[in-house]
Amino acid sequence: MKVLWIVNKPIGALHEKLFGKKSTGGLWMEAMLERSREDQSISIVIVNISFVREVQKYVFKNETYYTIPGVPNEKYDYKSQKAHRYWREIIKAEKPDLIELWGTEMPFSIPALEEAGNIPSVVYVQGILDSIGRYYQAGLTADELRKSYTFRDVITGDTIKKVQKRYLKRAVIEKQLVSMAKNIIVENQWAESYYMRMCHDVRVFRCPLSISEIFSSIEWSFEKMQPYTIMCSAANYPIKGLHMLLKALTIVKAYYPDVKLFIPGTPLRPVNSVKSWIKQSGYDKLIRLMISELGCAEVVSYTGRLTAEDMAKKNV
Repeated sequence: MKVLWIVNKPIGALHEKLFGKKSTGGLWMEAMLERSREDQSISIVIVNISFVREVQKYVFKNETYYTIPGVPNEKYDYKSQKAHRYWREIIKAEKPDLIELWGTEMPFSIPALEEAGNIPSVVYVQGILDSIGRYYQAGLTADELRKSYTFRDVITGDTIKKVQKRYLKRAVIEKQLVSMAKNIIVENQWAESYYMRMCHDVRVFRCPLSISEIFSSIEWSFEKMQPYTIMCSAANYPIKGLHMLLKALTIVKAYYPDVKLFIPGTPLRPVNSVKSWIKQSGYDKLIRLMISELGCAEVVSYTGRLTAEDMAKKNV
């Protein structure tokens, strides 16, 4: 059986070839890809979009990768003849038995489904854009939103309120993709109910995301663990709730002064020049202010970007 995956960034062997290291994003896809390699009856074709001039193809053992040209965001021209031609040629060459969309973030999947003909397709739900759009501010107060404004965000249109509006706009594409695919894979009743309300005739399948085997091969122990530590999974924009976690941390810190909060991802860049002041994002600015105002500087530590192995080791 041949399955064509549509993803929004390079993963697996392609990521290692392009960047010389394993991916630190989309670990759930990496885990599922790792698990699929155990079944020789399944072959995977993975397509992503990037700033390339022409379609690029890579083959690694039982996996085939394509990168198609285009802007990897909501501005992608999914109605263009080129977009349809790219997908038409890939589908004709690979003849997949199933098309699987990993998420509904970007519209470049639309021409794929339009060119798929009778090939069945399914969306693996990773996040519900309509819900993210509705709750993107995640409890931020009017004062906190005001503090989050930066020169960069105003110029680029990336203020928290404007990003929220973009999510709500992309939710229209999300509904279109789910309606076209007619099938979704979810992990919980909440996601199922949300999509059933959005598209009444969608077929729902349950399949929990795979967890990388590295998390079971590295064992936690009382002797090795670092006491009073908290680790969040992501923290780069409001919906992840780091601002809420920092407020809760002050309560924990009152009872456990030795508590440590580890935050994966790119550390906050110091604002010590005009250039760094101009480049800082609003949410980073807000988090920096909160860490200072809440007196959490000594207990908060950024780990840098982590692979699955790095994350597993950090959690023990």
